[in-house]
Amino acid sequence: MTDRYLQISSEIVKARPVEHGTLVDTTCLLATGEIVQVLVSGGLNDVVVSDCGLAMTEIENLGAVEKFPSRRFKGYASKFGVNVSQKGELYLKTSAAEISAAVVLVANAVQEAVNTETFRMKPQHHRDLKIAVADFVREKDLLKFERDRTISGKYTAHKFEHVFESRNNRLIILDTVVPDLTSISSRVVAHIDVRENSEIKAESLLVYDETDSWRTDRLGLLELAGTIVPFDRLDEAMAVRFGLETTH
Repeated sequence: MTDRYLQISSEIVKARPVEHGTLVDTTCLLATGEIVQVLVSGGLNDVVVSDCGLAMTEIENLGAVEKFPSRRFKGYASKFGVNVSQKGELYLKTSAAEISAAVVLVANAVQEAVNTETFRMKPQHHRDLKIAVADFVREKDLLKFERDRTISGKYTAHKFEHVFESRNNRLIILDTVVPDLTSISSRVVAHIDVRENSEIKAESLLVYDETDSWRTDRLGLLELAGTIVPFDRLDEAMAVRFGLETTH
């Protein structure tokens, strides 16, 4: 069974044999940045594809207090023709010939359930960070230090929200970031590319709203690109670099 599945799935997913079947890394991605994995088990004619409770666990970790499986949770499953066990596992019974399709359906049901619930339960932003930073720049009279916002990296050019020239002729790149993995990744790539351009002396300041739901690992990812600054500490960070008076 395992060899047969590995052969069927090799072109669409990464799969590896485990103790109770075959564990599959699918192409579906959760809002948390995790890859959706499903377990394929059983024989040639009684194959079961299951998320082993992944969706339920991820949603519970968001702070959900509903008893599983809830009506809304079942709705995510039914959208893809997937079953829900009494324990809250998403699964589908199929045949060996239909394994790949079953994997896709279960994985998409997991992705739909977790990502929809993540968005639904996500706290509303307390402020528009881009506007808040732009207001800060005007109030602190930093516009006189601003330069062209497009900077050449080692491989390509990047546009940033604010670029200043400090007293020691070093560029200060000021960017706002939100706790979205796609946004984080694009900003990290841009700032690292500029840093690798040996012809440019620049420091990256990535400003985040500390009242948002930030995961420690995502803040750690941002640190690869530059100095991370909570908005409430931006006054202090810029004062150090431009000799400004801080607001107490």
